[in-house]
Amino acid sequence: ITVQELLFYITLVCLGLTTISSFVLILRHAAHYTKPKEQRQQIRIAVLPIIYGIISLLSIRLYQDSIYLKPLTQVYEAFCVTALFSLFIEYLCPEEDLRFAYFQNLRIEDKKGNTLPNGGIRWINVGSTRKTWIMVFQFPVTKTLSAAVEIATQAEGVYCINSLSPKYAHLWLLLIDIFIIGGALSAVFKLYRRCRSDFKRTNRAFGKLITFKGIVLLQFLQQILFGFLNGQLFHANNTLTYNDIYYGIPMILTALEALIFSVIFHWSYSNRDYL
Repeated sequence: ITVQELLFYITLVCLGLTTISSFVLILRHAAHYTKPKEQRQQIRIAVLPIIYGIISLLSIRLYQDSIYLKPLTQVYEAFCVTALFSLFIEYLCPEEDLRFAYFQNLRIEDKKGNTLPNGGIRWINVGSTRKTWIMVFQFPVTKTLSAAVEIATQAEGVYCINSLSPKYAHLWLLLIDIFIIGGALSAVFKLYRRCRSDFKRTNRAFGKLITFKGIVLLQFLQQILFGFLNGQLFHANNTLTYNDIYYGIPMILTALEALIFSVIFHWSYSNRDYL
């Protein structure tokens, strides 16, 4: 048995367990679908570990196509960020016609604890002050375009994940990712921090934020780590091929992480509030 086959079978098992775990959570929400606006966002996030598992399995089975498959997971991640943000908005103010007043009256403090005049207006989705909303909802669009460029540059041979040379697309797309991912996640975190006293304890808003942010940031850091260290700390030998190191090992780690977070999601995205 080759290393690729071993990685494939282990990843297949992880995908099976992840799918079972995620579908159990999804079915629990579907069985008590009492608040659709909240629960559909949680279901979208619950699907994320399955997406990770599927892409990981295909990437290990089709090593040479892995570079074209992985960006697809990042696109779905972006839509899940907007789902989490929308979920928090529903928790804070379910009545859409009252949201303008809620955010207009939202108390904003500076670093010294002083209340800023009209601080809440920056949260409202109107005019030129909708910075927080834009940082979140630009993410799916920008990430989709970024993924398309990554796939295209990979096909043309000018991406080069193991190089930070300005002549390759990897450096520029990495910088774009840092900006758009950091901006979107920080906007969600800022919303939580400003409004944490308004969340109900049963919402488990902090748990939802940390577990989701954890799986996304773990993937991002893993991408950077393997991009920097491959070819320096990891080398092919008689057992491990180049493809095993560059594609197989990162993907099996992703599959294992997806399984772990699919279980953790049963706590943070539980349906107990809807029973």
